[in-house]
Amino acid sequence: MPEFDLYELISAPIIAMNEAEAQNSERYVELLEAYAFDKADEKGQRGLSKLEFSYARVEADGTATLQSVEIPLIQFLPISGVAIESAKLNYALKINTAPEKSAGRMRMLGQLAESTDSDSPLSGNINIELHLKQVDMPQGVLSLLETSQQAAQQKSTLIEPPKADPEPEPEIVIPDKFIDFEVIETTVAVIRPGQDVTYVLRPKFAKELQGQDVKVLVALGAQPRAALEFEGERDMMVRDGEDFKVRFLTSPRLEKYKPTTQIKLVLEAEAKSGTGSVKTQIHTISLSRRLKRPIIIKDLP
Repeated sequence: MPEFDLYELISAPIIAMNEAEAQNSERYVELLEAYAFDKADEKGQRGLSKLEFSYARVEADGTATLQSVEIPLIQFLPISGVAIESAKLNYALKINTAPEKSAGRMRMLGQLAESTDSDSPLSGNINIELHLKQVDMPQGVLSLLETSQQAAQQKSTLIEPPKADPEPEPEIVIPDKFIDFEVIETTVAVIRPGQDVTYVLRPKFAKELQGQDVKVLVALGAQPRAALEFEGERDMMVRDGEDFKVRFLTSPRLEKYKPTTQIKLVLEAEAKSGTGSVKTQIHTISLSRRLKRPIIIKDLP
């Protein structure tokens, strides 16, 4: 049986337990660095390692969205540690020599005593009883966990994003004089009372409106109002360059009008663009009258 310095024999288990706790702390830090943080960037800054995953979800309105989730990995790690709460050492020693002074302290040599257990194959007797406990997490780790919870993110992305709204149409500027009418054909050159007259007119839009989405409504009228009687619809939609007919009856009272009274066909046009701009314009066409009956000269006998 070898001899031991009793000082070293008693201190060795205590030192071993301290080193075990130190190694446990080092392993604890290595675990955090390996799994809780990314590698340092060029500036030496490190971010939290994150677990990322995505899944599709159908919303109540029937649209499908892609959910992206980022959770710091530290929230999944069992980061709690253990420590030695208490230790109990039992030695059975046999002192072989008297103590002697060495290096400023008393030095004693001894041996482990024979085991009292007859069935034990050991020739010496030393018992170590350890009690472990789960240690509280350090305040720094608690702060790190709180920060990681705030860093968790969830994003929603439409798998089929809605179509962008079309750009609004540019405002169409309607000039004050936006239409003109050309007389293409007429059934009479001079009107008389009680006639059935037809005019064929060709509208011509101003160049600002040509090719634009502009609707022009023409309302028919007369000046004086009772001079003409219109048949059919008095309001009609017209298009640029497309001929249309106007039919009316001349009043029998024309012969009672003064010779200076002018008879006019009144066209009240209203232009409305797709953007809501509206303009109105009055256009008149003078109708020729025969003021006197033709004089018939008979040959004298």
